[in-house]
This record gives sequence, structure tokens and C-alpha cells, in this order.
Amino acid sequence: MKLLFQNQFEDIIWSSVISNDNHFLILDVRNEVEKSIEYYKLSLDSLQLTSIAQAGSWWSMIETFDKQLFISEYQDEKDPNNKKFYRVDPADKIEVSLREIPYSENAIIQPSIYEPGSEYFKTVGEFLGLELPCACEYLEIDRKIILSYYLRSGKEFERYLLLLEEGKKVFKELQDTQMKGFASGSFFVVNGLLIFIKNRNEIFVYAI
Repeated sequence: MKLLFQNQFEDIIWSSVISNDNHFLILDVRNEVEKSIEYYKLSLDSLQLTSIAQAGSWWSMIETFDKQLFISEYQDEKDPNNKKFYRVDPADKIEVSLREIPYSENAIIQPSIYEPGSEYFKTVGEFLGLELPCACEYLEIDRKIILSYYLRSGKEFERYLLLLEEGKKVFKELQDTQMKGFASGSFFVVNGLLIFIKNRNEIFVYAI
């Protein structure tokens, strides 16, 4: 396991999307005080990070990236069905129809979620020798096991990321603190890369 890329933003990484060709990771980075959004493109081949556009509306979200960025904007924050779609580049934002947005199936490998009370959840807790208070995420790939699990910290939770290879612990990271409860999407694997976000503002890419 080798660290390939790491970057800490001043603002919060709100969401991320893999491009349709699986070669780029698009990051939605937000300043909650100023209500501003900037979109970044991370090449998963060269590991170069570039800013590609700024959003004009706080009520926007990434739909997909296929050479160009496609976003949606909510027209009424109380009505999630009332939204418009746009194609975005650094200089322009052009309204398009939903039919024009190029969707495709990505090659992302996501973990399974084991809920408390399930046999798999019980097995993971026994293996770790821990009493887990929340659901955990589990992925087995290429003779490796990647686990995301929680431990109590007062009234809140800490989230840990653990990687085991042939049964041996080779990597452990305190991923998040002061969490209110379980949140899915702690990590994913694409193109042989383990990608996760720490403390909502720092992204890591490891070769596994």
C-alpha cells in the first residue's frame, strides 16, 4: 500500500464524483460561511489537481463529468424536483436538458454496509475485538480487507479506516471525529486506488 496523493483544502469537500471514463475525480469544495463553491478535477492517472469552475448557486450539485462538468441547480430549496441542469466550464454555464447529460456506469467498487444485529456485523466486531456502536463498511478485494468502523467518544463517534492484508493489519487511520452517527461512503476503490476523505477537507489516494 503506497500513498500517491494527499491534499488538504481550507474548505469542506462536500461531495465527489468519478468521471464517466473513470480517469478523473471531481470534487465539490464549499465554503459554508461565504456560501461559495469551487469544483476541482483530480486526474487519477497523473494525480494533478486543478480548479475547473465555480458554481453560481449554493443550491447546486454535481451530476456527472464527461470531458465537461454537468450540474443541477435547485430552483426552490423546498422542492427537490424543481431544478435545472447545466453544462459548465470555467467561462460558461449553459442550460441543457436532462436528456443531454451523459450518464454511464462507473467502475467504482464500494463497500458493503453491515447493520447492527446482522451476522456479518457480529463477525466483524468479534474479529476486531470491539463493541461496535454503529454500522460498519466492509470490502474484500485482491486478498485485502478494508473496514470502516466507529467507536464511541463521549456522546459522539470517531470513525476509523482499517486495511488488512492476508489477515495482518497494515494500515489504520482515524478518519473522522465528532460524528453524530453512521454515514455511508467512507471510502471506495477505482482503478486499483483506495480513495477516502478525512475530516471532511483532506483527500487521500493510495495504491493498493
